[in-house]
Formats: sequence, C-alpha cells, structure tokens
Amino acid sequence: MKTNQICLSILILLTSACGSSLAEDVINGSENADGTDIAPSAETLNLEGIWTFSFEDAGQMTAVLYQSESSIWGAAKSEKPEPWNGVLTGSIYGDRIEISTLSATGDVLTVTGMQGTATGETVKGSFFQIDGLGETASGAFAGMRTSADAAGYAPVAAAQSYSSALVTAASSEIPQSSETEVQPKTKTVDETTGGYTDVHQLSAGINPKILGYAAPVTGKR
Repeated sequence: MKTNQICLSILILLTSACGSSLAEDVINGSENADGTDIAPSAETLNLEGIWTFSFEDAGQMTAVLYQSESSIWGAAKSEKPEPWNGVLTGSIYGDRIEISTLSATGDVLTVTGMQGTATGETVKGSFFQIDGLGETASGAFAGMRTSADAAGYAPVAAAQSYSSALVTAASSEIPQSSETEVQPKTKTVDETTGGYTDVHQLSAGINPKILGYAAPVTGKR
C-alpha cells in the first residue's frame, strides 16, 4: 500500500512539474530575446481518442486520452510481455505534449514520462521509464491515434487470480463420488394366501413367556 501511495505521489509530482515547465517554456517562447512579444502559438490541439504508443526497446501500449483545454488524463494498457492496466495524466500547450503513466505488473509499479510534439493524429518525442525494482529505460517513442471515439476503449481483462487457480486445481483433483444405486425392496407375495399374511400364523411357535403381558390378538387384556 505504501509503495502504491509513493508511486502515485511521484506521478502527481511529475505531472505537476512537467506541466509547469511546459507552460513556462511556452510563455518564454512567446517573447523574443529583447522582451518583445511575437505571434501567439497555434491553438491547442484536441487529442481525445484511442492511441497506440510504441517505445524504443520497451514495447507498446494502448491508451485512451480525455482532454479539457490543456489538461489530459486517461487510462493505458498493454498485453505484452505481460498484461497490465494503468492510468495517465498530462498536459498540452500548442503542439507540445507531456504525459506521465503509472502502471502495475503484478506487484511492480512502473512510471513512464513522455515529452513530445503532436500533429493532431500523431505524437513523437522521448520517454523515460523507471519501475519499483529500480530498472530504467529511455529512448524515442511514437504515437498514432487509431480512433477518435474514446468509448471503444476497454482495459485488459483481469487474469485468473492465484487463489482462484488453486481452488480450481484442488477441486479438479477431488474424485467424483460414485453413488451406489440402492435397489428398492420388493414385497414377497404369499401365493397361498392371496397376497395377505395371517398374523395368527406368524404367532405360531412363539413362547408365550417371551411375550410377557402382551395382549392377545383380540386386543383385550
């Protein structure tokens, strides 16, 4: 839990720092060296939709971007080499974009920072990545918008949990109980009496002393 909170805090700090630096760069770039204003930058691009990003020697990810003015947020996923889901946040000023992504593969969290230039349907730039084990990667990245409809995005389906797998494996090893069919008892019909048994015949040969004070067959004492 502490690791998740730390990584989430790092993601927020990175986004805040990147957004501030990007805004300052845009503001500073709008002035000449002598302090005179130059023409304002182009209108901020709308990047909402589903994107595919390729990282140099670091695989690919699919992301859905939502945007409100210069703020960007959304979700990301990848299926190789191991499936994971993540969240992202960032900002765009003019055609310059910065995005930070937080993802989890098992118990290992990874933060990826991207800086680049957008042209509407494509993005390219550089990235830096670090995970909870201290492994890092960096290089160039390129992104392409595959759909402007953000509703078509779906996260990677959660894999079967370890505990569920154990339960499934254990239940498969339990032998199926075989029920022995119990044959119903059949009544023997006395053919000599037409199917009825005379109680007087059953009492024949019984020692009266064993019966004690049992009443006669007539039911009178």
